[in-house]
Amino acid sequence: EKYPVNAYDHSKPATYWAWWNLHHMPKLNHANPQVQEYIYSVAEYWLKKGIDGWRLDVPSEIKVKGFWEGFRQRVKQVNPEAYIVGEIWSEAKHWLKGDQFDAVMNYQWTDATLNYVAGDRFDTSLVENRPFDVAPTSGADYAKRLEEILDWYHWEVTTCQMNLLDSHDMPRLITLARNDRTAVKLGALLLLTYPGAPSIYYGDEIGMTGGAPEEKCREPMPWQQEVWDTELMEYYQSLTKLRHQHPALRTGSMTMVYSDEHVLAYRRTLAQDDLLVLTNNADSPKSISQENLPDAELSVLWGEIDLVENEWRLPARSGAVLKVSR
Repeated sequence: EKYPVNAYDHSKPATYWAWWNLHHMPKLNHANPQVQEYIYSVAEYWLKKGIDGWRLDVPSEIKVKGFWEGFRQRVKQVNPEAYIVGEIWSEAKHWLKGDQFDAVMNYQWTDATLNYVAGDRFDTSLVENRPFDVAPTSGADYAKRLEEILDWYHWEVTTCQMNLLDSHDMPRLITLARNDRTAVKLGALLLLTYPGAPSIYYGDEIGMTGGAPEEKCREPMPWQQEVWDTELMEYYQSLTKLRHQHPALRTGSMTMVYSDEHVLAYRRTLAQDDLLVLTNNADSPKSISQENLPDAELSVLWGEIDLVENEWRLPARSGAVLKVSR
Protein backbone atom coordinates (compact mmCIF):
# COMPACT_ATOMS: atom_id res chain seq x y z
CA GLU A 1 0.00 0.00 0.00
CA LYS A 2 2.90 2.35 0.74
CA TYR A 3 6.61 2.45 1.42
CA PRO A 4 8.66 1.84 3.40
CA VAL A 5 7.33 -1.63 4.18
CA ASN A 6 6.58 -2.03 7.89
CA ALA A 7 6.96 -5.70 8.67
CA TYR A 8 8.41 -5.55 12.18
CA ASP A 9 7.02 -2.64 14.17
CA HIS A 10 3.77 -4.13 15.47
CA SER A 11 2.80 -0.89 17.18
CA LYS A 12 2.02 0.42 13.71
CA PRO A 13 -0.15 -1.15 11.01
CA ALA A 14 1.43 -3.18 8.24
CA THR A 15 1.89 -1.17 5.05
CA TYR A 16 0.65 -4.07 2.94
CA TRP A 17 -2.37 -6.33 2.84
CA ALA A 18 -2.07 -8.91 5.60
CA TRP A 19 -4.34 -11.67 6.78
CA TRP A 20 -6.22 -10.35 9.85
CA ASN A 21 -3.69 -7.49 9.73
CA LEU A 22 -0.99 -9.81 11.08
CA HIS A 23 2.37 -8.46 9.97
CA HIS A 24 3.90 -11.92 9.51
CA MET A 25 1.10 -13.07 7.18
CA PRO A 26 1.13 -10.94 4.02
CA LYS A 27 -1.63 -11.70 1.55
CA LEU A 28 -0.40 -13.16 -1.73
CA ASN A 29 -1.92 -12.87 -5.17
CA HIS A 30 -2.84 -16.51 -5.67
CA ALA A 31 -4.02 -15.84 -9.21
CA ASN A 32 -0.45 -15.01 -10.19
CA PRO A 33 1.15 -18.06 -11.90
CA GLN A 34 4.51 -17.31 -10.26
CA VAL A 35 2.91 -17.32 -6.81
CA GLN A 36 1.13 -20.56 -7.58
CA GLU A 37 4.32 -22.17 -8.80
CA TYR A 38 6.20 -21.10 -5.70
CA ILE A 39 3.58 -22.55 -3.33
CA TYR A 40 3.29 -25.78 -5.32
CA SER A 41 7.08 -26.15 -5.34
CA VAL A 42 7.20 -25.75 -1.55
CA ALA A 43 4.62 -28.53 -1.22
CA GLU A 44 6.67 -30.77 -3.50
CA TYR A 45 9.93 -29.98 -1.70
CA TRP A 46 8.74 -31.23 1.68
CA LEU A 47 7.01 -34.26 0.21
CA LYS A 48 10.29 -35.27 -1.36
CA LYS A 49 11.88 -34.83 2.06
CA GLY A 50 9.51 -37.49 3.35
CA ILE A 51 6.47 -35.82 4.91
CA ASP A 52 3.21 -37.74 4.53
CA GLY A 53 0.88 -34.91 3.60
CA TRP A 54 -0.41 -31.41 4.19
CA ARG A 55 -2.84 -29.95 6.69
CA LEU A 56 -4.12 -26.71 5.13
CA ASP A 57 -4.98 -23.82 7.43
CA VAL A 58 -8.22 -21.97 6.51
CA PRO A 59 -7.95 -22.99 2.81
CA SER A 60 -11.29 -21.34 2.07
CA GLU A 61 -9.45 -17.99 2.25
CA ILE A 62 -7.94 -18.79 -1.17
CA LYS A 63 -10.80 -18.32 -3.61
CA VAL A 64 -8.91 -18.46 -6.91
CA LYS A 65 -10.60 -21.00 -9.18
CA GLY A 66 -8.40 -24.03 -9.80
CA PHE A 67 -5.79 -23.22 -7.15
CA TRP A 68 -6.45 -26.19 -4.87
CA GLU A 69 -7.07 -28.49 -7.85
CA GLY A 70 -3.59 -27.58 -9.05
CA PHE A 71 -2.16 -28.09 -5.57
CA ARG A 72 -3.64 -31.59 -5.42
CA GLN A 73 -2.27 -32.54 -8.83
CA ARG A 74 1.26 -31.52 -7.90
CA VAL A 75 1.11 -33.23 -4.50
CA LYS A 76 -0.23 -36.49 -5.87
CA GLN A 77 2.37 -36.54 -8.64
CA VAL A 78 5.06 -36.71 -5.96
CA ASN A 79 3.21 -39.13 -3.68
CA PRO A 80 -0.18 -40.54 -4.70
CA GLU A 81 -0.73 -41.61 -1.07
CA ALA A 82 -0.04 -38.16 0.42
CA TYR A 83 -2.81 -36.98 2.73
CA ILE A 84 -4.39 -33.57 2.07
CA VAL A 85 -6.67 -32.33 4.85
CA GLY A 86 -8.27 -28.90 5.03
CA GLU A 87 -9.40 -26.88 8.02
CA ILE A 88 -13.07 -26.48 7.14
CA TRP A 89 -15.44 -26.14 10.09
CA SER A 90 -18.70 -26.55 8.17
CA GLU A 91 -20.18 -29.18 5.84
CA ALA A 92 -17.52 -29.57 3.15
CA LYS A 93 -18.94 -31.31 0.07
CA HIS A 94 -17.43 -28.65 -2.18
CA TRP A 95 -13.94 -29.57 -1.04
CA LEU A 96 -14.35 -33.35 -1.02
CA LYS A 97 -15.33 -34.27 -4.57
CA GLY A 98 -11.98 -35.91 -5.28
CA ASP A 99 -10.36 -32.95 -7.00
CA GLN A 100 -9.13 -30.91 -4.02
CA PHE A 101 -8.80 -32.43 -0.52
CA ASP A 102 -8.84 -35.99 0.75
CA ALA A 103 -10.51 -34.95 3.99
CA VAL A 104 -11.31 -32.05 6.28
CA MET A 105 -11.02 -31.58 10.01
CA ASN A 106 -14.37 -33.07 10.96
CA TYR A 107 -15.56 -30.36 13.34
CA GLN A 108 -19.17 -31.22 12.57
CA TRP A 109 -18.58 -34.62 14.16
CA THR A 110 -16.73 -32.87 16.99
CA ASP A 111 -19.68 -30.59 17.71
CA ALA A 112 -22.18 -33.46 17.79
CA THR A 113 -19.94 -35.64 19.92
CA LEU A 114 -19.14 -32.96 22.50
CA ASN A 115 -22.85 -32.32 22.97
CA TYR A 116 -23.43 -36.02 23.62
CA VAL A 117 -20.48 -36.75 25.92
CA ALA A 118 -20.36 -33.44 27.80
CA GLY A 119 -24.06 -32.59 27.83
CA ASP A 120 -24.99 -30.15 30.58
CA ARG A 121 -21.36 -30.15 31.76
CA PHE A 122 -20.43 -28.14 28.65
CA ASP A 123 -18.87 -24.79 29.62
CA THR A 124 -20.45 -22.65 26.92
CA SER A 125 -18.45 -19.56 27.92
CA LEU A 126 -15.36 -21.15 26.39
CA VAL A 127 -16.77 -21.44 22.86
CA GLU A 128 -18.53 -18.11 22.44
CA ASN A 129 -16.30 -17.25 19.46
CA ARG A 130 -16.44 -20.69 17.86
CA PRO A 131 -19.12 -22.04 15.47
CA PHE A 132 -20.41 -24.70 17.85
CA ASP A 133 -24.10 -25.48 18.25
CA VAL A 134 -24.02 -26.19 21.97
CA ALA A 135 -27.02 -28.22 23.15
CA PRO A 136 -27.02 -31.33 25.38
CA THR A 137 -27.87 -34.20 23.06
CA SER A 138 -29.74 -37.45 23.64
CA GLY A 139 -28.49 -40.74 22.30
CA ALA A 140 -31.28 -40.70 19.71
CA ASP A 141 -30.48 -37.17 18.51
CA TYR A 142 -26.77 -37.98 18.41
CA ALA A 143 -27.45 -41.06 16.29
CA LYS A 144 -29.57 -38.97 13.91
CA ARG A 145 -26.86 -36.34 13.59
CA LEU A 146 -24.17 -38.95 12.92
CA GLU A 147 -26.27 -40.45 10.15
CA GLU A 148 -26.70 -36.99 8.60
CA ILE A 149 -22.93 -36.43 8.62
CA LEU A 150 -22.29 -39.91 7.20
CA ASP A 151 -24.73 -39.19 4.36
CA TRP A 152 -22.87 -36.06 3.30
CA TYR A 153 -19.89 -37.82 1.74
CA HIS A 154 -18.83 -40.85 -0.24
CA TRP A 155 -17.71 -43.70 2.01
CA GLU A 156 -14.12 -43.35 0.79
CA VAL A 157 -14.11 -39.78 2.11
CA THR A 158 -15.69 -40.76 5.43
CA THR A 159 -12.99 -43.35 6.10
CA CYS A 160 -10.24 -40.74 5.92
CA GLN A 161 -11.96 -37.78 7.59
CA MET A 162 -9.83 -36.23 10.34
CA ASN A 163 -11.95 -36.85 13.42
CA LEU A 164 -11.05 -34.93 16.56
CA LEU A 165 -12.32 -34.10 20.03
CA ASP A 166 -10.36 -30.86 20.29
CA SER A 167 -7.44 -29.01 18.72
CA HIS A 168 -5.12 -26.01 18.95
CA ASP A 169 -8.05 -23.82 17.87
CA MET A 170 -10.48 -24.71 20.66
CA PRO A 171 -10.52 -25.60 24.35
CA ARG A 172 -9.62 -29.13 25.31
CA LEU A 173 -12.52 -31.48 25.97
CA ILE A 174 -11.63 -32.03 29.62
CA THR A 175 -11.80 -28.27 30.19
CA LEU A 176 -14.99 -27.84 28.16
CA ALA A 177 -16.56 -30.59 30.29
CA ARG A 178 -15.50 -28.85 33.54
CA ASN A 179 -12.84 -31.50 34.28
CA ASP A 180 -15.24 -34.42 33.93
CA ARG A 181 -13.05 -37.39 33.01
CA THR A 182 -16.03 -39.53 32.01
CA ALA A 183 -16.74 -37.12 29.14
CA VAL A 184 -13.17 -37.56 27.92
CA LYS A 185 -13.42 -41.34 28.16
CA LEU A 186 -16.72 -41.48 26.30
CA GLY A 187 -15.31 -39.16 23.65
CA ALA A 188 -12.20 -41.29 23.23
CA LEU A 189 -14.28 -44.46 22.80
CA LEU A 190 -16.37 -42.81 20.09
CA LEU A 191 -13.31 -41.28 18.41
CA LEU A 192 -11.48 -44.60 18.15
CA THR A 193 -14.44 -46.69 17.03
CA TYR A 194 -15.91 -44.27 14.47
CA PRO A 195 -15.07 -44.36 10.72
CA GLY A 196 -12.24 -42.02 9.79
CA ALA A 197 -8.74 -41.03 10.86
CA PRO A 198 -8.76 -40.38 14.63
CA SER A 199 -6.66 -37.42 15.75
CA ILE A 200 -5.61 -37.36 19.41
CA TYR A 201 -4.49 -33.84 20.30
CA TYR A 202 -1.20 -34.06 22.17
CA GLY A 203 -1.69 -34.29 25.90
CA ASP A 204 -5.36 -35.29 25.84
CA GLU A 205 -4.26 -38.82 26.68
CA ILE A 206 -2.61 -37.67 29.92
CA GLY A 207 -5.32 -35.25 31.01
CA MET A 208 -3.87 -31.92 29.86
CA THR A 209 -6.25 -29.01 30.41
CA GLY A 210 -6.62 -25.79 28.44
CA GLY A 211 -9.38 -23.34 27.72
CA ALA A 212 -9.61 -19.87 26.23
CA PRO A 213 -7.84 -17.87 24.92
CA GLU A 214 -6.12 -20.14 22.42
CA GLU A 215 -2.72 -19.90 24.12
CA LYS A 216 -4.10 -21.95 27.01
CA CYS A 217 -4.84 -24.96 24.81
CA ARG A 218 -1.43 -24.72 23.13
CA GLU A 219 0.80 -24.99 26.16
CA PRO A 220 3.90 -27.23 25.95
CA MET A 221 3.61 -30.93 26.63
CA PRO A 222 4.51 -31.67 30.28
CA TRP A 223 7.17 -34.35 30.12
CA GLN A 224 7.26 -34.86 33.90
CA GLN A 225 5.41 -38.16 34.12
CA GLU A 226 4.44 -37.58 37.76
CA VAL A 227 1.84 -35.04 36.56
CA TRP A 228 0.33 -37.40 33.99
CA ASP A 229 -3.05 -39.06 34.44
CA THR A 230 -1.63 -42.52 33.81
CA GLU A 231 -4.99 -44.27 34.20
CA LEU A 232 -6.40 -42.11 31.39
CA MET A 233 -3.33 -42.80 29.26
CA GLU A 234 -3.81 -46.55 29.73
CA TYR A 235 -7.44 -46.13 28.74
CA TYR A 236 -6.40 -44.45 25.48
CA GLN A 237 -3.77 -47.15 24.88
CA SER A 238 -6.36 -49.90 25.28
CA LEU A 239 -8.58 -48.23 22.66
CA THR A 240 -5.78 -47.67 20.16
CA LYS A 241 -4.77 -51.31 20.60
CA LEU A 242 -8.37 -52.37 19.98
CA ARG A 243 -8.51 -50.29 16.79
CA HIS A 244 -5.26 -51.81 15.52
CA GLN A 245 -6.47 -55.34 16.25
CA HIS A 246 -9.81 -54.96 14.45
CA PRO A 247 -9.91 -53.84 10.82
CA ALA A 248 -13.68 -53.31 11.14
CA LEU A 249 -12.99 -50.27 13.33
CA ARG A 250 -10.85 -48.74 10.60
CA THR A 251 -12.60 -49.50 7.31
CA GLY A 252 -15.64 -51.58 8.20
CA SER A 253 -19.19 -50.51 7.41
CA MET A 254 -21.17 -48.65 10.05
CA THR A 255 -24.81 -49.22 10.94
CA MET A 256 -26.87 -47.58 13.66
CA VAL A 257 -28.46 -50.33 15.73
CA TYR A 258 -30.22 -48.67 18.66
CA SER A 259 -30.57 -45.34 20.44
CA ASP A 260 -32.71 -43.80 23.15
CA GLU A 261 -32.49 -40.89 25.58
CA HIS A 262 -29.01 -41.86 26.80
CA VAL A 263 -27.82 -44.99 24.99
CA LEU A 264 -26.27 -45.37 21.57
CA ALA A 265 -25.35 -48.61 19.79
CA TYR A 266 -23.72 -48.94 16.38
CA ARG A 267 -22.18 -51.80 14.46
CA ARG A 268 -18.85 -51.92 12.61
CA THR A 269 -18.45 -54.82 10.20
CA LEU A 270 -15.74 -56.02 7.83
CA ALA A 271 -16.09 -59.61 6.64
CA GLN A 272 -15.95 -61.78 9.79
CA ASP A 273 -14.77 -58.92 11.99
CA ASP A 274 -18.08 -57.78 13.45
CA LEU A 275 -18.27 -55.43 16.45
CA LEU A 276 -20.98 -53.62 18.38
CA VAL A 277 -20.16 -50.33 20.15
CA LEU A 278 -22.42 -49.23 23.02
CA THR A 279 -22.32 -46.00 25.04
CA ASN A 280 -24.31 -44.53 27.92
CA ASN A 281 -24.06 -40.80 28.68
CA ALA A 282 -26.41 -40.90 31.69
CA ASP A 283 -25.36 -40.38 35.31
CA SER A 284 -26.91 -43.75 36.16
CA PRO A 285 -26.66 -47.28 34.74
CA LYS A 286 -28.82 -48.07 31.71
CA SER A 287 -30.02 -51.31 30.18
CA ILE A 288 -30.45 -52.39 26.57
CA SER A 289 -32.71 -55.31 25.78
CA GLN A 290 -31.11 -58.14 23.86
CA GLU A 291 -34.09 -57.87 21.51
CA ASN A 292 -32.84 -54.45 20.33
CA LEU A 293 -29.43 -55.81 19.39
CA PRO A 294 -28.30 -58.16 16.58
CA ASP A 295 -29.74 -61.66 16.71
CA ALA A 296 -26.39 -63.33 17.23
CA GLU A 297 -24.04 -64.47 19.95
CA LEU A 298 -22.63 -61.39 21.70
CA SER A 299 -19.55 -61.45 23.91
CA VAL A 300 -17.68 -58.69 25.75
CA LEU A 301 -14.55 -57.61 23.91
CA TRP A 302 -13.74 -54.34 25.67
CA GLY A 303 -15.17 -52.37 28.60
CA GLU A 304 -17.50 -53.14 31.50
CA ILE A 305 -20.98 -54.44 30.70
CA ASP A 306 -23.09 -57.26 32.08
CA LEU A 307 -25.83 -59.44 30.62
CA VAL A 308 -28.58 -59.88 33.21
CA GLU A 309 -31.91 -61.50 32.34
CA ASN A 310 -31.72 -60.77 28.65
CA GLU A 311 -30.57 -57.17 29.18
CA TRP A 312 -27.14 -55.65 28.69
CA ARG A 313 -26.41 -53.27 31.56
CA LEU A 314 -23.98 -50.40 31.05
CA PRO A 315 -22.60 -48.52 34.07
CA ALA A 316 -23.12 -44.77 34.25
CA ARG A 317 -21.12 -42.62 31.83
CA SER A 318 -19.41 -45.53 30.13
CA GLY A 319 -19.20 -47.67 27.03
CA ALA A 320 -18.30 -51.13 25.82
CA VAL A 321 -17.51 -53.08 22.67
CA LEU A 322 -19.11 -56.46 22.00
CA LYS A 323 -18.03 -59.09 19.50
CA VAL A 324 -20.81 -60.31 17.21
CA SER A 325 -20.49 -63.99 16.29
CA ARG A 326 -22.73 -65.07 13.43
